[in-house]
Amino acid sequence: AVDFPEALKYFLDQGAPVDEINSFGNTPLAEAVDSNHYESAKMLLEKGARVNLKHSFDNPLLFLALKGSSERMIDLLMEYEACPLENGFMGKTLEDASPSEHIKNKMIAYKKWFLKVKKSCDPEKAKELKEKEASKSK
Repeated sequence: AVDFPEALKYFLDQGAPVDEINSFGNTPLAEAVDSNHYESAKMLLEKGARVNLKHSFDNPLLFLALKGSSERMIDLLMEYEACPLENGFMGKTLEDASPSEHIKNKMIAYKKWFLKVKKSCDPEKAKELKEKEASKSK
């Protein structure tokens, strides 16, 4: 359904789960990002799809967006705080995988922001790190 945003909207409006893993081990969001279906990805995120949920593709979602060279998709994933800390296929970093200098610089800036604000891709660990930091500043 991610190939057809109207059908996806219908299924989501009927209560279809946004993070359901398909027979290939992928979420609808991973399929939408891998296929560069921006409208479907946006709809899934707006309905609560988890941007950092594991899937069977070898790469985190930001790498899939870089593969498609879609700055619009990259921006959407960053807006929903996709994890920039995991390496992709063959150990590549986001900077290594960036298709242009402009996007590479964007990835570097985003990773710095993420580390400063979020601290970790794991929500529990991020909370723990923030609490530790707050107790040090008292």
